[in-house]
Amino acid sequence: VLNTLQTLGLNIGLVWLAQRDSRLTDLMIWYACASIIMLVFHGASAVSLLRGVPLRPRMSIEKTVALAKYSGGSWGSSLGSVIFSHFDKVLVGAVLGPASLGIYGFFTSVCAQINAISAMAVQPLLPALSLMLGKETMFTTNMLAEVKKAVGLNCLIALSSGAALI
Repeated sequence: VLNTLQTLGLNIGLVWLAQRDSRLTDLMIWYACASIIMLVFHGASAVSLLRGVPLRPRMSIEKTVALAKYSGGSWGSSLGSVIFSHFDKVLVGAVLGPASLGIYGFFTSVCAQINAISAMAVQPLLPALSLMLGKETMFTTNMLAEVKKAVGLNCLIALSSGAALI
């Protein structure tokens, strides 16, 4: 829910600023401020969900080093992904201007959200596929039926969401 609200809030603000013929820096300031506000909401949500849960982490030096290595790799991968996925917006803003950037940013973010939502229909299949691969009983008729059902549901969600945009 928070992720959807974040996407909606960011994109409405971008479109509103673009319609006012704002500068590219105004769009970036909006994006940064809205992201910080949503970070606070995500933090508050996590705190409220963990209230009453005793958290007492105990880690050895080996676990701390392993966690730091994993975290560094994950952070680097995430940063690369964000740069790769948003570089097109920098180019669109520089070439076509802020108005086109706002509209482009809105539609690319909405399409990414539709993709993420439609992928949720397939995610429950992954543990079952993994179990079947471990037992080397690949693709029984039941499994094929489940895969077809999940792909159909995925297509239905993606296409109906896309049609609702039009």
